[in-house]
Amino acid sequence: MGTQNILGQTFFSLDIGSMLGDIKDFIIFSENNIQRERKLALIHSKIECDKVEFDDPNLTFQYQQQEIYSVEYRFDVSLTQSIRYAGVVTLVTTIEWCLLSLSQRALFPIKEKEFDKNDSVNILMTFNSKATLNLKKEITFIATLIHIKNCIAHASGLLNSYKYSELLIGEISQINGVSV
Repeated sequence: MGTQNILGQTFFSLDIGSMLGDIKDFIIFSENNIQRERKLALIHSKIECDKVEFDDPNLTFQYQQQEIYSVEYRFDVSLTQSIRYAGVVTLVTTIEWCLLSLSQRALFPIKEKEFDKNDSVNILMTFNSKATLNLKKEITFIATLIHIKNCIAHASGLLNSYKYSELLIGEISQINGVSV
């Protein structure tokens, strides 16, 4: 089944729940795997370091420390960050797919950029308004996730390279337990 066929399908709540569950499972699996691989890499690195010796013992110690630091950085920062970035992008993309599908089946018109310049937020705001759901706080949270995804996708997650960094920093500061 090609991408066009998948995007053209109706998503039911079971499909959406399954897709969201898969994202959660991906993150849990990946982070557990990172911890296991980190332990193995540290053991391997220490074994390899024991084989290397310099005339100056300080250089031997420095080499060993750099090897350990390299492994720790790879597993504690680089790979972990990649998994979390992938999780955010996948989560937001799933939400956007669902909203696009929902908007195409709406019994009322969804005016372009009536509430927000982002299509997904606009769709959510339109449904919120039409059904008087009072979900402004939840929609604001999803809008922030969309902006985080955009920062990851368009600026490698680097705020100083992101066009809307000041806006994003303000939005993130509103999320309980999250800081920049």
